[in-house]
Amino acid sequence: MKGVTYSIDGGAPMTYTVPVTVTTDGIHNCEGVVTDTAGNTATIDFIVKVDTTKLLISAALSPAAPDGTNSWYKSSPTLTFNTSDATSGVQNIMYSIDGSAQTPYTTIPITFTTDGLHTYQGWVTDNAGNQTATSKLTFKMDTTKPIINTVLTPSAPNGMNNWYVTDPKFTITASDPNGTNGSGVAAITYSIDGKTAVTYPNAPVTVSGDGTHKYQAFATDKAGNVGASAISTITIDTTPPIFTAFVAPATTGSTSILAATWIANDPQSGIVEYDCAIGSSPGNTDILARKSLGMQSFIYATGLSLTVGKSYYFTVWAKNGAGLWGMNNTATSITKIVATNCLVGTAALLDAGGISAISRNSKSYSLMDSIGQFVVSCSTSKNYQFGQGYWYFK
Repeated sequence: MKGVTYSIDGGAPMTYTVPVTVTTDGIHNCEGVVTDTAGNTATIDFIVKVDTTKLLISAALSPAAPDGTNSWYKSSPTLTFNTSDATSGVQNIMYSIDGSAQTPYTTIPITFTTDGLHTYQGWVTDNAGNQTATSKLTFKMDTTKPIINTVLTPSAPNGMNNWYVTDPKFTITASDPNGTNGSGVAAITYSIDGKTAVTYPNAPVTVSGDGTHKYQAFATDKAGNVGASAISTITIDTTPPIFTAFVAPATTGSTSILAATWIANDPQSGIVEYDCAIGSSPGNTDILARKSLGMQSFIYATGLSLTVGKSYYFTVWAKNGAGLWGMNNTATSITKIVATNCLVGTAALLDAGGISAISRNSKSYSLMDSIGQFVVSCSTSKNYQFGQGYWYFK
């Protein structure tokens, strides 16, 4: 054999003496020629593929940066791997999440659905067998709102008809439903009657003021998720009814009847019942025991046993819809029959005060009080003294 020559990619023939190294990545056309001593030649053409360069691979989360606070994602991010190989081409892509076995990258993109701390890594292999891996990457994810609970004390209205008759208090508790996999509760706030939420002081909060109130509690975790309680509505009435007017005759001409009327109001729960009693001293009930009048705002009590010249006292109670009673003590003055310059001789006459009347039957005269109760009769001229006044018959 005279010699061997070779050429690469159409280059000038080179004498072959030792193994030839192809150092440039790519597909190369090679040719070898063998010549014997007689001048005969043999040629061989072949292709050499070279790929010594590792592939490029990158991993991208979307959103690219955490959309929550304190480097937490509060929505589920997606993961995409990007690769390239300029020479032999990509053969496969594999990935692992949270230390799991490598899995072919076929679902694009990958969606994370579990809250907590996650790690991920990707690998790419080209057709030449080269492999490149990403570094192990991590991110934090918390997509779940905190759980929040409010407890009202008293737990149920302590008045009638769902009214609170004392100012109730509420406490707030909050927790992260993911436990150690969550970001944890960062702040608790509350709002009363639609006002700007304020920080919960970690102590019971009093709802005060008669009327209807609404309150709501909020909890924010470290990822920025906000949980809210339902809006709670309570009605408060701590004020008993108030009497604004009370009218009773200063005097009465009867020894068996007393009457009075009054006005009371309650701006919150309204008035639902009146009670009344009559006594011979303020607050006493010896003349008429306490009795319910329903919604009747007056009393006309008959059949009483009254003494001329003595004062009697009304005690009236008003109950509101919350069950609170308001009380009013009012005295009616001395029970007496007063006459001034009475005239006789007609069928019926009133005294100057319009209180009593005189009627004549034959030669007898009957003195009646203003409601027709018999007082005295006479048939001869006589003065009759009653209390501070008198009647004169002649």
